Amino acid sequence: DIYPGRFFPASAYGGKLEDYPRVLRRVLKILPEDTKLLFGHQSGVGSMADLHELLEVFGEVLPKLKAGIDAGKERAELEAFLPERWADYGIPGGAFGNWIFCLQRDRREAEHPRVPRASIQRPMHDAQKTGDGAAIVARLRQEIAGGLETVPEHENDLIQFGYWLLLTRERPADARAVFALGTELFPDAWNTYDSLAEAYVVLGEREQAIRYFNKSLELNPQNNNAVTELTKLGVE
Repeated sequence: DIYPGRFFPASAYGGKLEDYPRVLRRVLKILPEDTKLLFGHQSGVGSMADLHELLEVFGEVLPKLKAGIDAGKERAELEAFLPERWADYGIPGGAFGNWIFCLQRDRREAEHPRVPRASIQRPMHDAQKTGDGAAIVARLRQEIAGGLETVPEHENDLIQFGYWLLLTRERPADARAVFALGTELFPDAWNTYDSLAEAYVVLGEREQAIRYFNKSLELNPQNNNAVTELTKLGVE
């Protein structure tokens, strides 16, 4: 099983969105056509055909988005260029609002280059080799106490690592610890609470899952994933 997000230099990893199609072409050459895909909050529900389609969509949409951004169009106008199917977080490359965000960010950084941020994934990855969630959290706290400066972009880094533990490594308790730390480091970020709720779902802790999905919705009423998951949990 493959998680596409770990291949592509998109928003979570700070790469340029225009690099996405190039890397995707390389991935398509390497992987066999019967490869299963992990994406969104699900597992093995897509195929390589999704990635082939995604490549075509990028080829059609990116030039329109870039031209629209250069022309000063508002986000709502830019979203009109994007196919509805790719609004779904549950498919590779989905949540196309991120495409707009990445292109706008890339344009800003071309004019005002940013200083690269320190990695928070490296110390967590080192700690997970021999330790549990508590050890992972302790290692990251140690790095922060030693001078590692956390920035807003680290939120995505932490969430990506947590989902790697949750979905790929099947270590939900450890993922829960990482996501819980995320809610502490980024208390106003809705996705940290949504991710923590996902871990509680896997652990079978319904009330805690409901609590954090609701917290996520307080911060972002447009979080459709939380609405869907709450319905599954019997909350109307």
